Amino acid sequence: MSCIESFKNELYGDGYDPASFKFTKMAGPCIKTSFLKIPHVKEVAFAHVDDNELNLESFPLSESVELTMAYFFIALKRCRSLKEQYAFLDKNLVYAKSWMLTDAIPQVMKKANIADYLPFFMKWSNSKKEYTKRFAYVYLMKFISGGLTKEIALGGINFDERYYVYMGQSWFLATYAIKDFSGVMSFLSKEENPDALVRKTLSKMMDSYRISEKEKELIKTFRAKRE
Repeated sequence: MSCIESFKNELYGDGYDPASFKFTKMAGPCIKTSFLKIPHVKEVAFAHVDDNELNLESFPLSESVELTMAYFFIALKRCRSLKEQYAFLDKNLVYAKSWMLTDAIPQVMKKANIADYLPFFMKWSNSKKEYTKRFAYVYLMKFISGGLTKEIALGGINFDERYYVYMGQSWFLATYAIKDFSGVMSFLSKEENPDALVRKTLSKMMDSYRISEKEKELIKTFRAKRE
């Protein structure tokens, strides 16, 4: 049995059947899910970081979200520096074809600062690849608590009508609103902002327990005036 087949048996379980993998709304329309729990995927992947016989080039990256997630976890853990991680992602984010992947990758990134990330953010946020662009905003949230300026946060929203992109953008904006509520509300008031982005951002802000009740009343008023 090859190393990759042995790894897949460990990941999926003996006797796994790829025919049971399915496209779901949960994972998105681009890659099937095997319905594994993420902590299990992480445990198996981390156990093989130092397994030199497991060649990452042997991973079939279109087989399942979970196998591709293991690929990213192992590869990024093997990187010796943040610079190597960014270089790997710049080449391989194209394979992260699910929000489950883009949103899991930051868990294994090394300590970073906004100055190091900014060139990649500018590139990835302008990508034509849906999930690469989503990742740009999901990972940007890492810097909200330190180093991220209003100019970057609110000036870098390159709206995209594709669902998983603007969902990532609205998630970022709603999270940034915890730090700068008035700034985000001012940004959302701009007429050129698409309704989809504004509605989803406001909805996420209303759902946030870190947005105060007083601020939520202002959101309700804003909504009423916009309708």
